[in-house]
Amino acid sequence: PGETLKEIMAEKKLTETRVSWMTGIRLGTLRAILDGTGRLTEDIAVKLAKARLGPNARFWLNREKEYRRPGKDAK
Repeated sequence: PGETLKEIMAEKKLTETRVSWMTGIRLGTLRAILDGTGRLTEDIAVKLAKARLGPNARFWLNREKEYRRPGKDAK
């Protein structure tokens, strides 16, 4: 989900600080999501959707689920 959020932020010309302020997500938490080390929770998904960063919360939860799917990088 971090890469997707980075793309949306770039399209909208939003900084990490601005997204943190818009959503109420702590800056450290946001940065962890962006770099792939933090989990995107249901609460965060709702906040992103309410800030119009993505179509809805389910979109973000599905991104997180796919990212965390075991063996997704296995060949």
